[in-house]
Amino acid sequence: MTPLYVHLEGYAGGPVGVLAANSGIGEFADGPIFFAYDAFYLASKEPMPLSISMPLREEPYYREGIAFFENLLPEGSRLQTISRMRGVDPSDTLGLLGEIGLDCPGAISIVSAQERPTKAPGRFPDDYDLITNADLLKLAESGIAPLKTDKKIEFSLAGVQGKAAVLRDQEGRFHLARGGAPSTHIVKLPDRNFAGMVENEAFCLDLARELGLNAIEPKIIELAPDRPALLVERFDRIANIGTLGAIEAGFEIHRLHQEDFCQALGLRPSQKYTRRSGPSAEDLLNIEIGNRARFRIRLLEGLIYNFLIANSDAHAKNYALLYPHGTNLPNLAPLYDLLSIAVYPDYHQGQALAMGAKGRGADVDFAAFNRDSVQRMSERLKMTSNFIEERIERLARAVLPKALALREKNPAYKVIALRVISAIGKQVELLNTKFGFDIPVDVLDVEEGKGGWG
Repeated sequence: MTPLYVHLEGYAGGPVGVLAANSGIGEFADGPIFFAYDAFYLASKEPMPLSISMPLREEPYYREGIAFFENLLPEGSRLQTISRMRGVDPSDTLGLLGEIGLDCPGAISIVSAQERPTKAPGRFPDDYDLITNADLLKLAESGIAPLKTDKKIEFSLAGVQGKAAVLRDQEGRFHLARGGAPSTHIVKLPDRNFAGMVENEAFCLDLARELGLNAIEPKIIELAPDRPALLVERFDRIANIGTLGAIEAGFEIHRLHQEDFCQALGLRPSQKYTRRSGPSAEDLLNIEIGNRARFRIRLLEGLIYNFLIANSDAHAKNYALLYPHGTNLPNLAPLYDLLSIAVYPDYHQGQALAMGAKGRGADVDFAAFNRDSVQRMSERLKMTSNFIEERIERLARAVLPKALALREKNPAYKVIALRVISAIGKQVELLNTKFGFDIPVDVLDVEEGKGGWG
């Protein structure tokens, strides 16, 4: 198959590398694709690695290359849909990226030799077309995030949820990017199997922000009567005005490079959960980056918060690293995809990324987390157990009062917040039992007609 060329916004010297089918010869005979950095890019001034798992070098990457690029693709039913539309086998990573790689997450684009790279700044309104809410709803429902090119509308966003990437101007109108210009916002539709999903995620994101955690800001919108959607700013985009919330004529939008933790650890999407031979919480926390102390504290608090809201889907693809302009040193990206999965009891319950597990695939139940778990974390992280436990107790003491106050402040959260707060209360009670905390929970009447936490 024809090789594909990987471009990075901000580097004008050509491709940063090539992605190609493996010839099937030698040590990596069973690897379907490989990635190799371009020699001119390696010789350029301060080249940036695409991933922590792929440091700059002349030799190709096989396992890590496959993992990094597979994680750019959609998952589940959205992968099947786009595969059928393009006539490409869902297991053909190279073929799929050749079809839909024009606008990947972050700052990279993947094109054939005949195509020009699309990752350049966009200027509003020159590079954008106004779209109605009704048309945006149809696009999001189809699972195709719109990017208008000369050929066709392209798919871009990874994940399993119905979503679309758009630009939102200062008047609240939505626009489709044209010719590879960057979007500024993501519109996410709820899964019809999960009642109150939009309000659940918005509440959990807002609650994280109330607790002082770095999380993206949510906004609930209606694209049609009784069709709520979640609107969030993209953390991998910036504007020359410094904020995405006031885009008007003449403003430019730029991309920032980012990678999720499956990419950073060289793991394939199927390995995003601890219970599926994936990473533990400590594997993420032990990644070597620039300001490691700050990174570890922020990530540890994010892991604890996902435990407190009983988010069983806080896997390795739901945490990311963000590379600010002008540096090769990443920071932890704002928290995103925060959801209380305990509200949906038919879904798998437990730690997506186990903290202090005895081994891969073990101790993923919420109830398995205890002081022994913290001791194992302490040893693996070279961090005192007292420090970890203090962070757990501090967030656990603050979360219920903040959640109750947030519910009272925002009418949109009245119904779903009852169930989320009930789930949080059970998690706090669990920590009281396992750690000997004395955090008050049973005096709160949060479920209508019921006392305590039900």
